[in-house]
Amino acid sequence: MVSWPAGLEGGKKCDVPMWSIDLFATALDAAGLPMPQDKPLDGKSILPVLKGETDKLHDELYWSSAGANGKWAIRSGNWKLVAQRDRIELFDLEKDLSETTNLAAKHPKVVSLLTDKYNSWLDEMADPVSKQGKRWNPDASAPAKKMSKEEKKTAREKEKAKRIKAREAKKSDQIPTSSK
Repeated sequence: MVSWPAGLEGGKKCDVPMWSIDLFATALDAAGLPMPQDKPLDGKSILPVLKGETDKLHDELYWSSAGANGKWAIRSGNWKLVAQRDRIELFDLEKDLSETTNLAAKHPKVVSLLTDKYNSWLDEMADPVSKQGKRWNPDASAPAKKMSKEEKKTAREKEKAKRIKAREAKKSDQIPTSSK
């Protein structure tokens, strides 16, 4: 539910999938502020959808509970793939909005494609500051202790520095050098 009388016409319904990470980008857009360039965001402003300028916001939506529970999901178009540890379920949301009929066995190629998309997305995400793995591993144990705010901040800064260093190394690998 959205109310912004000065910016949006009331009484309309929107069926375009969006998620909570879109809120920050939407707030920036509504305030006329640019998206941060130094910290890429997964979220997108929903204002173009609410204004009727587009009927699509995301190609895919992703969920992950990290490695502790092994729960994850991806939605792509009408397909939704849901996994928990070693169980995978596939649903066609156009025909089965209540997610009652698992189609994974009937559509193994769709399962494979969506799993690959999810894994590619997860590979881009930072490691959890809790030190648990991104993916569920039955042999992995939970972190030994909860981290303090300062420990989490330090861990995030170290991970950020690592990602920047890796990005810079990748860029330098892509720049051709001239030979004399």
